Amino acid sequence: IGCKLELTEINISEEMKCTGQELFNALTRKDMIQIFTNCEAKMTEQAIEGGEFLLLGGNIQGKFIEVTPFTKIVQEWRLKSWPSGISSTVTITIKQANEDTKLFIKQTGVPKKEVEKTKEGWQRYYIQAMKRSFGFGAALF
Repeated sequence: IGCKLELTEINISEEMKCTGQELFNALTRKDMIQIFTNCEAKMTEQAIEGGEFLLLGGNIQGKFIEVTPFTKIVQEWRLKSWPSGISSTVTITIKQANEDTKLFIKQTGVPKKEVEKTKEGWQRYYIQAMKRSFGFGAALF
């Protein structure tokens, strides 16, 4: 008898010191993704709907479902270490304010046992890496 895998969701929000356009480009352009991940990204030069991607040495694989310039990115997303056949949906929302830009990451369909590792990965390999690589953690002025 197959056991039902318990799935849950992750919500992360972060303030980035950049414009919405800069943040969007960092998350959708191959050259910028390769800078902050420090790894080859296997994808088209710019994210396109239906375009597949392999990031961080193949540890993250997925597909761009929706790409709305500068405000929203929806991806089918999985870690290589997850049970086979399990993919989550990642919705990245970008909201630019006066002083900074808010990054919201909502990820649904995450295996419960993988939540901490996945959350940590977003912080370490995306958020902190972008702040370090592009100065998105520093004040703009």
